[in-house]
Amino acid sequence: SSVEGVEKALDKLDEEEQKLNRDIGRAEGAKKITEERVQALEKKEELLKHQQKIVQLIVEATKETTKKLREEFSAQVKNLAEVIWQEYKGEPWEIEWDKKFVPQARALTSQRKLTAYEMSGSERFLILLAIRLAIQQTLDQFQLLIIDEPCQHLDSENGTLIRDILTNIAEDKIKQNIVFTYNKSYLEGNWSNIIQLTE
Repeated sequence: SSVEGVEKALDKLDEEEQKLNRDIGRAEGAKKITEERVQALEKKEELLKHQQKIVQLIVEATKETTKKLREEFSAQVKNLAEVIWQEYKGEPWEIEWDKKFVPQARALTSQRKLTAYEMSGSERFLILLAIRLAIQQTLDQFQLLIIDEPCQHLDSENGTLIRDILTNIAEDKIKQNIVFTYNKSYLEGNWSNIIQLTE
């Protein structure tokens, strides 16, 4: 990343400064070089210290910019995920997630709260799908969604609900959607292409 590159440059400047200090020490101790040489080395050391300060400022500015970009990206994903989740739940919800990316949702009308551990299998899949689609829309260069066995551990009603959601994702949200499943009822969905594999 750009931060790592700048930090490496800073480390290199530190090494050069240490080398110069050793050279100056040898020069002054042994008195084998002229005073002009010592002054030239000292000037170079001052220049390096100045460059080091500039690089440190760049590192701090880059870290701050990266932090702000992460916060903006997270806010965009959150807003899009809430729109997608509300579309399927039929009421306004607020979505959050912790540092381990475990989601939770709160219904704004009833104030009902749900953590991922309290959600049903279909709700858990839906909220993760909403977040995944939100990331997909925020990162325009990625236009492919691949899901393996989305109806696993779901009853037939919720399995059908997930199938209908996947087959009705608008193209402006995702260009291509690939689903792998053993569930034959999924073949009844509105898929543009179905490939059946046999042993």
